Amino acid sequence: MNTLSLAPKVSPADIERMFNTHIQDVLLVAYLANTIGTQIDLSNRLASANFGSTTPTPAAAATNTTATSATLAAGRK
Repeated sequence: MNTLSLAPKVSPADIERMFNTHIQDVLLVAYLANTIGTQIDLSNRLASANFGSTTPTPAAAATNTTATSATLAAGRK
């Protein structure tokens, strides 16, 4: 019995189509993995950022004092 006769007969066009489909699938998986990695990195950076410090900076304290003084002065009139 000839071993090559047992191999499936596939046209070159079908092989090219299957190869291109496989390449597209691999590229999509690589893109999604990269996007997920970027999202995780961004999430970690946002989680470690200090947006609301409990002690105001000197510049913020001066601004808050000025705003409070203006509010009190307007309330006295």
